[in-house]
Parts: sequence; structure tokens; C-alpha cells
Amino acid sequence: MKRLLSIILIIFCSGILYSQQITLDFCVGIWEYKNPATGEEFRMTLKKSQYAVPKGFGGGIKDCLVGGYIYEKNGITLVDCMDQLNENKKVLFFPILIFHFGSKLYLDLTVKDFNIKNGYNHPKIISMPSKISLYSVSPKQLKMEIIPDEQEEVYLDDREVFARGTTLPREMILTKVE
Repeated sequence: MKRLLSIILIIFCSGILYSQQITLDFCVGIWEYKNPATGEEFRMTLKKSQYAVPKGFGGGIKDCLVGGYIYEKNGITLVDCMDQLNENKKVLFFPILIFHFGSKLYLDLTVKDFNIKNGYNHPKIISMPSKISLYSVSPKQLKMEIIPDEQEEVYLDDREVFARGTTLPREMILTKVE
């Protein structure tokens, strides 16, 4: 029994230490994913920003991450929204909503899939339950999961409807390159 309690205590303590490694500062920079088998390359730049919290949720200003990305497949650029990041548009938006699940720490993720547009030519916005989680401290790696939320909603007209799914890789291990 003592042995079991000791093992549980060690796992619990290592989980706490591990989960405290990821911060917004850790995420700032250039991250890259390459999959030679599928010919996919995804490169994103993240920088710190701030957003206004609505009064109904407490108000105030919170730190967050914003970013832009380039997505290529078989040497063809499918999306390049890095210029929008330089214009301070929120292409990727990572609010500082941090959740602990056991030894994991997650940042909520909202991403625009510019390859899927509705009848108004608006890109599809994919948000929770998509997330970023720490994968490795050395080398610096993040796991990015894009999980499209396909809730059925009532639309005023058919032009508001988006195609299901996403054209982006659903799960990526991103390595920090800068």
C-alpha cells in the first residue's frame, strides 16, 4: 500500500511540475510542422497581444496570443495569412483560457480555415474544443489539435453555411524554430 501511495504521489508531483512549463512567453515565436509522407508543411508565428473581456464576463484587458500561418501541401501554398498578422488582425486567436487536466495544460485555440468559405466568402472559424498543449520542453514542441465543432445551427439563409470539417492538418507536433 505504501508503495502504491508513493508511486501516485510521484506521478502527481511530476504532473504539477510538468504542467507549469507552458506560458504565453513559451509560445511566442515561430513554430513549424512538416510531414514528408503527406507533403504538408505548416508554419505559424505567435506573438503576445491583448483583448478586451466583455463586461458580462468580468471586463478588463487580458493577455493572449495572436498569430498567422502558412500552409503548404506538395510544395503549393494553400494559405498564407502572415500579412494579416502584420496588420494586427486576429488570424489565429489564443485567449488565455488555461485548463489543467491531470498533468496537461491547454490553451484554447481559435483558428480560421481560409480554404473553407461560406457563400459570403467568409473563412470558417474553428474554436473550442481545439487546443494547444505542451508536448516537449526540450526541444520546444507544442501539440496543436484542430477539432472542428460541427454544431447544427439555424441559419437565416444557405449562404451562411460552411462545409463540414477542415482542410488543415487536425493534429500537429510543432517545433519552435525561432
